[in-house]
Amino acid sequence: MTTFNEDCIYKHWIHSHEEDTEDKKVYRPSNFEFPPSRGRDGFEIRENGEFVLSFPGPTDRLEKTTGNFTMDSNKLNVELVSLQKSYTMTILSCDENRLIIQKN
Repeated sequence: MTTFNEDCIYKHWIHSHEEDTEDKKVYRPSNFEFPPSRGRDGFEIRENGEFVLSFPGPTDRLEKTTGNFTMDSNKLNVELVSLQKSYTMTILSCDENRLIIQKN
């Protein structure tokens, strides 16, 4: 089990796919200087239990949907009611500048 300061997760994270590895996905804060990309998915984790998923839509415009989450140790359990979807993200590490999750 990985330990981290849970407070660091509460922000808007954008996928930095250039930094991914075979088994890890890397996210950076939304104010990070990303290289040009056609579109990036991301999410915002809010302290009040809200989870906002953002992703490029069919016309490459950013779309968002909201849901909620719970934390269980290093597991972030997300429920997106509007998409009828739920999943768990395993957080491997988190600091002010980078969030790393286990690829499923």
